[in-house]
Amino acid sequence: MPRTTIAKEFTFDAAHALGSGYDGLCRFIHGHTYRVRIELTAPDLDRFGMVADFGSLKPVKQWIDAYLDHCLILNGTDDKHTALYDAMVDLGDGFRRVHLLDSNPTAENIAALILDEARRILGGVVFAVTVWETPTAYARVTIDLQEDNNVS
Repeated sequence: MPRTTIAKEFTFDAAHALGSGYDGLCRFIHGHTYRVRIELTAPDLDRFGMVADFGSLKPVKQWIDAYLDHCLILNGTDDKHTALYDAMVDLGDGFRRVHLLDSNPTAENIAALILDEARRILGGVVFAVTVWETPTAYARVTIDLQEDNNVS
């Protein structure tokens, strides 16, 4: 059965570092201008001929801005990262924009986080999120439309 898909892209700036045990350069704190694409799908268009109004994605962008933009994203399961987090929070306002994930802050895990939040905000119409760390490197996380009962 055909489906219609729409997408909206956003950007945000953040720094991250991968946790202890990772030997690549990404173990060092560094930053990216991340590009995010959120995809919505539906088998039928609404009475206005849309999957959804693009304006309905504004709350997702607001969440990204509040929790990820100009933030340091760290691995909350890594002792060194949590110690850094604690020290930064103790320093006060200018150092409180730190977000701890339950795993390494890779493009894959950031995409999964955004997908979960977008689905919490917008519901089952959201089926994919792509996150670019660089213009040529990205991760895409999707919902299996065959298995997910929340996708209309």
